[in-house]
Amino acid sequence: MTAGPTFRTEADSFGPIEVPADALWGAQTERSLRFFAIGEQRMPLEVVHALAQIKRAAA
Repeated sequence: MTAGPTFRTEADSFGPIEVPADALWGAQTERSLRFFAIGEQRMPLEVVHALAQIKRAAA
């Protein structure tokens, strides 16, 4: 059994780009992932809770 293509070609105003076949995004997101250093760090849960508390207080 042969595997299907691992990439598909998507296009936007900058032209075509290869996107993983199983990705749920298109050309613009793929370019952003490739060209911008998007970190793997997650925001600490305490910070998320603090922001939610501020949002509740301001409502």
